Amino acid sequence: MSQLNTYVHVQDEKNVTHIFGPGDQVPGWAVRAITNPAVWAHRDEDPDPEPDGAVAEGGPQPVRRGRKPAVKAAA
Repeated sequence: MSQLNTYVHVQDEKNVTHIFGPGDQVPGWAVRAITNPAVWAHRDEDPDPEPDGAVAEGGPQPVRRGRKPAVKAAA
């Protein structure tokens, strides 16, 4: 099981922030999302898909778009 040596903030696929620290069970999606090797006391190379029957919710999310582009006046 992967173990952290410090606290980290990780956003899931729905942009919800989760905080994990030493002693926490880090789910597989978060292990894959944490890319800084300095935060790991021990990291499994192949994390479990989801621990203890956790279920990923929802399907693909719609693409988020910014503001509407400015409309240029016809010349």
